Amino acid sequence: VGSQFRSSLQALVADLDRTQPHYIRCIKPNLSKSPGSFVPGEILKQLRYSGMMEAIRIRREGYALREEHESFYKRFSVLLTSQDLGGEKPGIEKLVKVLSDRLHVTEADWQIGHSKIFLRHELAHKLERLAELRVRAAARVIRESSKRMVRAKLARFLVSWIRFRLYFLKLTRERKAASFMAAWVRRCKQRKQ
Repeated sequence: VGSQFRSSLQALVADLDRTQPHYIRCIKPNLSKSPGSFVPGEILKQLRYSGMMEAIRIRREGYALREEHESFYKRFSVLLTSQDLGGEKPGIEKLVKVLSDRLHVTEADWQIGHSKIFLRHELAHKLERLAELRVRAAARVIRESSKRMVRAKLARFLVSWIRFRLYFLKLTRERKAASFMAAWVRRCKQRKQ
């Protein structure tokens, strides 16, 4: 029985190591557990006793955003310019240093862990806004340059069409003039005869 329990426990631990468990706290809406009836005081009491209110308060005061280095770098590297890099190898440390200087924040507003970066809520909001503005500005530049390219292509087309039309009009005038001159020469010859 003991070896069976041990092997069962080892299998459970192995399963837990392979997964990323998430815990769900169940809150009873009322003491009678009847549907559609909420007792706010009872819900608040359960949240307080389970430590959720304290966890929320700590999260607000602490580092609200916790993100993997790679994900953070992909999201906010758009805020770096080539002058910011200055020939150095880009990385999470360089990104944090440049953004700290640019936003005038200290290390108290964010911390770099082994695999994650931790940011305060206000700083995370500022970074999101800056990244959004940078992407919009890039989209505007792309849109304007594509409009310029379309205008240039249209202008080249119009110029070539106008040149063709002028050439065609010149050719038509020359033909009319040649036929007029030929008719005049024929009339002159007929009068002499």
